[in-house]
Amino acid sequence: LLGRIADHDRADRIATEATDLSTDAASALYIRARLAGRFHRFKEAGGLLDRALAAGYPEREVDAERAALLQATGRYAEALTLRRGLAKDDPGIHTLGALASLLAEMDRWAAAEASYAAALDADTGVSPLPCGQLLFEWGVSAMRRGELDRAEALLGELDAILPQHVPGRGHRAEVALARG
Repeated sequence: LLGRIADHDRADRIATEATDLSTDAASALYIRARLAGRFHRFKEAGGLLDRALAAGYPEREVDAERAALLQATGRYAEALTLRRGLAKDDPGIHTLGALASLLAEMDRWAAAEASYAAALDADTGVSPLPCGQLLFEWGVSAMRRGELDRAEALLGELDAILPQHVPGRGHRAEVALARG
């Protein structure tokens, strides 16, 4: 949200070095998998997740990251199976929000709306970032559907809790332009 590409590159280098130095290779492999996925190196990320799981990294966290990889590569049915299981086992803002995001990508709007609302209701944290990210994704989803009033309302909520969210402000301006 506020970082720079150079920060991610540095984190990638550190995680790679940590794999060789750490006694907790599973965690280092998992971190490397997440970074590879973030930079769209999906095949590499999948292999690293397999290695992290084999090294003892928790299956639940590997499944969450694997669901993200499947979603990013358009393998929605497989991602949906994982996301539903994760949300059922631990119905929190992250699992329900990820399910909502996938459902929206699959054009299953009613189910996505319900999951977005459930995710916000499940938020018990003190940081505005998870809620802010969820509102941003929900607002962009409404924009894609052409529901500009809904998008404005959601992005307005985002602005109320995280006024410096630059992408949210940009999309809110897009909505304003589209509405004249």
